[in-house]
Amino acid sequence: MSSKENKITPRYGIEVPIEVIKKGKLSNFLVTKKLFTGFSIKNPSLGPYLDRLRNKIGITRAQFCEIFGKAANRYNIIVNGMEGINLEMFLDVPKHPIVQKELTAIQLNNLKVKFENFLTAQNTIIVWSKIRLKFNLNNLEKIKLNNQIYVILPITNWEVKKTRDAVKEYIIEYYKKNIRAPDTVKIRKKFSGFIESERLSGRTYNDFLRECKIPPIREKIYNWADPKDRKIVEDWVIESYNEFGQPPTGEEAREKFSGFVGYLSRHGTTWNDYLRSHGYPLHLEMKYDYSDPQTQKEIIKWIEDYVDFYGRSPTSDELKEVFGGFINYLLRQGMTWNDFLKKYGFPINLEINYDWSDPKNIAKVETWLKNYFDKYEESPSAPEVDNVWGGFRVHIGKLGKTLNDFLQSRGYPIYDKEKNQKEGDLFDNLGKFSLNLINKNCLINYRVHHPTLESTESYLIPDGIVHNLAEKPIKLKGKSIFLKRGQKLDEIIEFKRSYGGIKPKDWAKYPKIAKKIKFYLLKGGVNIPPVEIHGCKISFHSKKELITELKMRANPSNRSKINKTIQKIFSLDKGITDLDDEQLSLDAF
Repeated sequence: MSSKENKITPRYGIEVPIEVIKKGKLSNFLVTKKLFTGFSIKNPSLGPYLDRLRNKIGITRAQFCEIFGKAANRYNIIVNGMEGINLEMFLDVPKHPIVQKELTAIQLNNLKVKFENFLTAQNTIIVWSKIRLKFNLNNLEKIKLNNQIYVILPITNWEVKKTRDAVKEYIIEYYKKNIRAPDTVKIRKKFSGFIESERLSGRTYNDFLRECKIPPIREKIYNWADPKDRKIVEDWVIESYNEFGQPPTGEEAREKFSGFVGYLSRHGTTWNDYLRSHGYPLHLEMKYDYSDPQTQKEIIKWIEDYVDFYGRSPTSDELKEVFGGFINYLLRQGMTWNDFLKKYGFPINLEINYDWSDPKNIAKVETWLKNYFDKYEESPSAPEVDNVWGGFRVHIGKLGKTLNDFLQSRGYPIYDKEKNQKEGDLFDNLGKFSLNLINKNCLINYRVHHPTLESTESYLIPDGIVHNLAEKPIKLKGKSIFLKRGQKLDEIIEFKRSYGGIKPKDWAKYPKIAKKIKFYLLKGGVNIPPVEIHGCKISFHSKKELITELKMRANPSNRSKINKTIQKIFSLDKGITDLDDEQLSLDAF
């Protein structure tokens, strides 16, 4: 196997002879091939072991942190296992001059064996951004090449044997029930990111179906001039719309029915024209005619309201949440979002002229980071940094660094979008379950319609609603509430992972439909003062306050449910997303 074959390239994993791992040579393999640079290693036992190693070597905490490229004040965080250690630096520890000087040859050999065991342990994860990998033999897929057994070192989550097996199991079960494979619409819905990962690996969905020993889709040759074949497409669109609440995209149509989108094009029409002609709504990207002056006036009015409220212009990402597709329209006109803002006299974003070569400006970012972390107990996301320090990420990018590199070098945990999203979703579910226990009259997951929402979206769905229906009647129909202009709900309750998880549209829209808003935050929430917007009083509450409310309502009939709910909130705050692992009693809190 050539070195070229072993580089991380857009294909399915890296083949490694199984004997490399069995003989404890995986570390050497990774170092020699320069694989997985930028990844970190995490293991609950690694920190305490490194603490004992430092004592054995007899060096200061600062010297020890320097070995791993960490700030001296991160020592306790390292040994407590609160954040990962750069994998490349970890593998280089046995070769570090200080380590080589202080340990005997036997001790160095034992150290290498111990590090190898950590690398391939069942409870070790190799992390980079959203990717979580394991190099334990039980987790690796095995293949036979030229009469030799290899294992596949995954590059992405979708190349991990366990996750691939889950997709395979779903497809095989689907095939047994329906005598056909699920199409990519269903796979994208159930396994978000899988199809894209396969494409990056140079593989198609049909390649994976063949791997599952399932007949590929799109094998039939269609005659699109035949109404019967066109009816097959129409039935598929109906099925997709009924199941997912929106029609499939043109890309999904191309994958499902080879040549159909091309057939439409040859007849002077598009996939969206086809959807319109059959009475289906379009995706947000195609909802508006952006060449229409009236639509542009609507966008300008939205920007004016946004600037009045926030004191700044919306970012392009915030624009996309309301007017998806407008950025692409501008680009086709040779304009950027900032060009559009300038044209109509709005303040632009991300063009603050900082001299990033000046250490004083870097120090300002560091001070801001400290204040942010002290307040919210987590690192900011990239958009949050961009909104305050325009051009900073471009500057560090020119130095070959990412925002996460900068955060780690200053002793802060990286912003893990996927993990944070998962924690936020779980806390949201736990919060709504808690409302059932705290207030039986709370309306959960109700759609709220209001005249002020009509220009952008027809309704909002708060987590919980508290309203005195007897004294202040409102129109209720099923799980929908229809407010008149001037009407407001008594109180909305929302559950967010952190203060940073409150989106701009939450700030802009919820105050228009409620007199009070209570945000419960999994992280932080204790020192954030209340605010008032458009006459709506907004307060912030910590998980401890939620737990206290649950405990106050505990009785013999609901104690078990409350006990488990509190245990799950407590576990989730510690980063445990497998919420059935720990059993704690109420008294533990």
